[in-house]
Amino acid sequence: MDKKLKKAKKYYEEHYYNQEIEDNIKEKVEQNMRVQKNPMSFGKKIIVTSSIIVLVISLLVGSTYVSPTMAEVVAKIPFISEFMKTREDQRERMELVNTSLGNKTDHTLFVSPNFKDKKAIVRVNESDKYIQTHKEEIVKMVEDELTNHNFNGYSVKVERVRPSPKPDISKEDQELVAEIDKVMAAIRKKLEHSDYHLSGFGIDADKEISMEVPYNKDTNKLRELIQAALDEGNYHDYTINIKRIDRDEMEKREQDQRWAKARIYIYEALKEKEHLDVTGFAYSNHPLPMTIIIKTSIHPWSFQKDEKVGEIEKLVEEFLSSKQAEPYVKDDPYKLVIRDKNHDDIFTEEKVAE
Repeated sequence: MDKKLKKAKKYYEEHYYNQEIEDNIKEKVEQNMRVQKNPMSFGKKIIVTSSIIVLVISLLVGSTYVSPTMAEVVAKIPFISEFMKTREDQRERMELVNTSLGNKTDHTLFVSPNFKDKKAIVRVNESDKYIQTHKEEIVKMVEDELTNHNFNGYSVKVERVRPSPKPDISKEDQELVAEIDKVMAAIRKKLEHSDYHLSGFGIDADKEISMEVPYNKDTNKLRELIQAALDEGNYHDYTINIKRIDRDEMEKREQDQRWAKARIYIYEALKEKEHLDVTGFAYSNHPLPMTIIIKTSIHPWSFQKDEKVGEIEKLVEEFLSSKQAEPYVKDDPYKLVIRDKNHDDIFTEEKVAE
């Protein structure tokens, strides 16, 4: 317990300590002591001293926002786990911001946040003239909504949504695209009450319908349903190509989807620690095991190389072994690879998420 308190105290002194605040607290305590009619007993002095400690810890822990680094020190929660919790809370609140803004205006706008730099870009689907005229009004509305959802101190920038240029295609091709859209809609409707999922579903310009099914599904029944949708819509000259996915590939796809959130937060959290020089991220589970590749700008001859690599390894391993990551990674084996600025492997090790 003493070590934990010393660690928290050291972090507090380095990041939050302010001599003026301490002096003010001491002055208030001394004023209260001077107005006492009777000298304080030893027991009361202990209570006052303890109260000051409680006050400092309360200020430290009970603030509106506790950084992932601070939470890691106080609660011993893995840094990436705490980062994930904080970021998910921020994203949920930002969804509420956009929903509320959508209810307040007839114009299409969307707030894209940069949580780290506390910036918000508002993309508005209106003309340049409209945005120029109503810019201050839009900024004020967005700032109020951000504050209402505890996003304080954010700068707001307004941008126009630029329409995508229309492709220059012939009338014949436009008619084909429109027909393919109708065929896809008809097939989706036909399959919506079946136990087939639209995996790998698409139709190309040669009117070939492609779809994937698990190894244990009946391809003949699926083909019949697709053909029925074509016949009912009177669509001709379409071919059907159904690909069966084997068990190993299905398991890899399931793992890939399950790990998705864990991978996102590993990269985002490591980027938050700028001193680690993380520049990129990649992954693959072809072949197994799941391989996590951390790209860095660490120089191969840097005297800090081992220290930075060790910290990256520790942060990733602690997270993947935590209860917060367990639903996403289960007890899967994985391989961690760290690369230097020359794209050479400077660390590689296989582990198990447990």
